[in-house]
Amino acid sequence: MRLRPLGPYVRANVAWRCECMDCGAKVAPTLNNVVRGRVKGCEHCGRERANAAKLAAATEKALADLDKAGWFPLEAYRGANKSWTSRHRACGTVSAPTISNIRRGHGCKTCAARQASDMSRRREAERAVADMRKRGFEPLTDYPGRSTEPWSSYCLTCGKESQPRLGNVRRGSGCRHCADNAATDVEEAVAAFEARHLKPLVPFPGTHQPWRSRCMRCGNYVSPKLTHVRSGLSKGCRYCSGLGPTDPDVAAANMRTAGAEPCEAFPGYNLPWPCTCLTCGNAIAPRYGNVRNRGRACRICAGWPDLAAPALVYVVIHHGLGAVKVGVTSLEARTDRIDSHRRRGWDVVNTVKTPTGSIAYQIENEVITHLEKDLSLEPYLVPADMPQGGATETFALEAVSSSEMWEIVERFAAAYGGKTVQGRHLLAARARRARTFSAEHAVEVMVAAGLEPLEDFPGSSKPWKCRCTRCDAIVYPRHNNVDQRGGGCKPCGDAQRGLAQRVPVEIAEATLCAAGRIPLEPYPGFTSVPWKSKCDQCDTVSSPTLSRVKSKGRCCRRCSFANRC
Repeated sequence: MRLRPLGPYVRANVAWRCECMDCGAKVAPTLNNVVRGRVKGCEHCGRERANAAKLAAATEKALADLDKAGWFPLEAYRGANKSWTSRHRACGTVSAPTISNIRRGHGCKTCAARQASDMSRRREAERAVADMRKRGFEPLTDYPGRSTEPWSSYCLTCGKESQPRLGNVRRGSGCRHCADNAATDVEEAVAAFEARHLKPLVPFPGTHQPWRSRCMRCGNYVSPKLTHVRSGLSKGCRYCSGLGPTDPDVAAANMRTAGAEPCEAFPGYNLPWPCTCLTCGNAIAPRYGNVRNRGRACRICAGWPDLAAPALVYVVIHHGLGAVKVGVTSLEARTDRIDSHRRRGWDVVNTVKTPTGSIAYQIENEVITHLEKDLSLEPYLVPADMPQGGATETFALEAVSSSEMWEIVERFAAAYGGKTVQGRHLLAARARRARTFSAEHAVEVMVAAGLEPLEDFPGSSKPWKCRCTRCDAIVYPRHNNVDQRGGGCKPCGDAQRGLAQRVPVEIAEATLCAAGRIPLEPYPGFTSVPWKSKCDQCDTVSSPTLSRVKSKGRCCRRCSFANRC
């Protein structure tokens, strides 16, 4: 007992304030309790000695329980409810469980996750084997783990071996050897061709045989196979898709109709063709495919301010559509091309500034030629996906990422002295903000956009009461939005966007079924409206939009989790 009195002694049954010489704590025992042995010193030191004795007694049992559960301690035991840093012998994971949780049956989280993953894989393998046998296949090897991998099996009908994919089997595909000899419904075959705007000219020859047909859009004669049309390998008419041979005389006549005189022989459908504009006399090099789609050949006559003015080559990305795009915009244009993409969900990856617009177009042409010829890529989106234009310069993110696209642009731009512009095209924005407009010029801009002003010019950034000359609606657009962003009548714009989002019911249902989903309600009419359907593999019901199904595929979280595991 090591206590030092801090005050005078009063009497034996009165608390006597003291200080512990071991821990420094202040205590107040009575002399009677100390003499009779009721108090053996500092209560704080006594409590610590008692806890240490209990901990020593419990340590041996705790070590035994920890070892029995498969853990190796990395620090001293501190208590049943205290974290105890240990290493699991089975997997080597270092964690800090409490011995109380271990005694309740809790184990290693890493091992538990692996066991759950293994169980999920076993269940998925059992379902896969059951689905294969249901479709008449007997697997020869274990489940490869993914529904998109070939799986060696033999057909229970013909006995021949093949390598079907589980995903195709679940969507209704069968043995290819039996399919070669199976009869196909002629009406279904004709319907599949008519959906691609093809009119068969001869009796149905077979699923894997060329079928002579005529394109109802361009009038050319083609012979695609039904199996290619059904699988999407063939787009129908190869002339309309730009893959078929084009008559050079017909191409030259179409170029003259579009206002350009060819200077060289026809190079190809998607290659630059040196020409002279019949309107402005400038030397141009449009692609024949772009001229056919747009109906014009000269960019200057179409509204480009000046090919000698500085320009930007930009790369934008749309995660929802799964596409990346390269494009060109002028620093002196009235409308901001990048802003028009941003308003529709595109994000700017980066931009590079060029001394002239001609160089910018040359860089864009070289980049697209490299992607199409050297990397064998095709334009990804269709005009309906991009009402603002530019679908022919888009490519799938699965084929080329945004960083890879930007590296290609930088490589070609370096040969022309292009400089990367960090940020969001600040030079173009500053150039447009520096311009001033008179009231007369502002009225001309509004009239050109189909708007009739009903009051005096209030200013570029203030609402201006106007009447739309197309729908007679009273609207209040801002002059800046009309002049710089191509704005106009909001009701007309909403109607155009609605039409752009509409997809025929037959195509919508075919797209949904091809992605592995079964519709449970009629098509809502728009690609951005949720459409209730169920997965044909696990029967999970959800409501993805058609646009998400087109970009992401099946859109089933349960199947995605099972494939990841």
